[in-house]
Amino acid sequence: MAKKKQTSGWGWGVLAFFFPFVGFILWLAWKDSNPEHSRSAGIGMLVAILLAIGMALLAIAAYALGWAELIQGGISLIACIIAIIP
Repeated sequence: MAKKKQTSGWGWGVLAFFFPFVGFILWLAWKDSNPEHSRSAGIGMLVAILLAIGMALLAIAAYALGWAELIQGGISLIACIIAIIP
């Protein structure tokens, strides 16, 4: 029986990025039977989770440093960061 060549499954990674819970389920289901697609789903899920954590930490830092009023007033976060760089 000829072994089927597996592709990287980048589409599963994109799906897992937008729906991390689905990516986790796919990763669990495929980790032994379909490791390449499982890896793609896992990476997509991890990128989404890390990006969400990073954005949450950035929002907390902006609030703690008093940037929230500036951002709500129409000044972008990039402008705020540039303004504090010596």
